[in-house]
Amino acid sequence: REQLAAAALSLAHLPPAIVHALPIVVADGGWLFPCTFLQLTVEKEGAWVSQILARRAKGDNRLGIIGDPEGHSGILSTIVGVQDAEIGWLHLRLRGDVRMYINGTWADPAMGPLHFVNGTLFTDAPLPAAESAELQELHTRVRRLFFAQDTDAKAALRSVVQLPPPEEDAGPEAFSFYVLQSLTLEIPKAKTLRLFESTDTLGRLRALDGYFTDAIARHESEHR
Repeated sequence: REQLAAAALSLAHLPPAIVHALPIVVADGGWLFPCTFLQLTVEKEGAWVSQILARRAKGDNRLGIIGDPEGHSGILSTIVGVQDAEIGWLHLRLRGDVRMYINGTWADPAMGPLHFVNGTLFTDAPLPAAESAELQELHTRVRRLFFAQDTDAKAALRSVVQLPPPEEDAGPEAFSFYVLQSLTLEIPKAKTLRLFESTDTLGRLRALDGYFTDAIARHESEHR
């Protein structure tokens, strides 16, 4: 939770910046968002894994993650933990830091199958003061709707890769990404990518509000 809070504080509408030669991998079926965590289970002897661990041993814990290999964006993440899993496998614990537009990728034959990326970092745009009341109202409502439809079974599945939901005072941006990550198997990939790339916190919460409102209406209609 302390790491999550630190990540949220680091997202104070950073100016555009470029990252160069960042190792990048596709999170097979998984999405990583700012202020959230993801656990990847990877083969210990995999060629790119050994290269990542070698970089980590030298103090470089940065790793780019792509949730959709056809997309044009990814996220700069930090490896915050490595743990042995069953024989021959490792759990990589990743914290999502800042999203990035992908400017170019390439492979280095000396690094085996590991690919690298240059990217432009981006965060949500500052919100006009006139919209702050609506943002707070939506934040409160989406939290209520999220927990209203939540179940112990869903929470147990999320706990494998996610921390508990951020507290309300962590802010709407952090919570919107937490909810979006939890819904990646339910929301169409194209819509997930669109919301991932959006810099509009208010628009993202409006979309999530609409999703939960429609889901509840469908549930009530089916059980009449």
